[in-house]
Amino acid sequence: MTARTVVHRLLSEALAEIRDGAANEATGVRRMAALFADLPPRLEDVARGDNTYHDVLAWLRGQAATSGLGEWLDTLIQQETRGSGDPGAQLHFLLYWIFITIRYEAHEASDWATFRLADLFHNVPLKLNSVLQGTWTYDEILASLPEHAERNGSAAWLDRALPDATGVVAR
Repeated sequence: MTARTVVHRLLSEALAEIRDGAANEATGVRRMAALFADLPPRLEDVARGDNTYHDVLAWLRGQAATSGLGEWLDTLIQQETRGSGDPGAQLHFLLYWIFITIRYEAHEASDWATFRLADLFHNVPLKLNSVLQGTWTYDEILASLPEHAERNGSAAWLDRALPDATGVVAR
């Protein structure tokens, strides 16, 4: 399994765990995580050549509209991506923005497990965009996670998630 696939799976697993976390029920964190949890596998599809960023952005907008967040997402795209016409950059920036927002909301709610996950992954989407520009590699992104996880207290989560993401059974 490639580092690219593992990184995308870890992002998705983190968002799914945030979405399903009991402490997030009363905040918008759950809705944001639910909306974006299926985005990383679609980014993987693009990287494999099975989809396009344009189609994934259209899918995300459709998901947002279905869940009542369409206007919110369209506003976010215009404000936060400054109208960038590059759908790949928009998707990576939106994923980054979601992790930053979740991190902030989790801090405000003293939900430290969610805070640590969002903190661990908030820069990964920007690094994914940098892969497209040749300044990062997927291997470098994956290699950076254990050290960050150790510093922010999410090493146990990463140790549990890595075998699932890689498809390797821990012994």
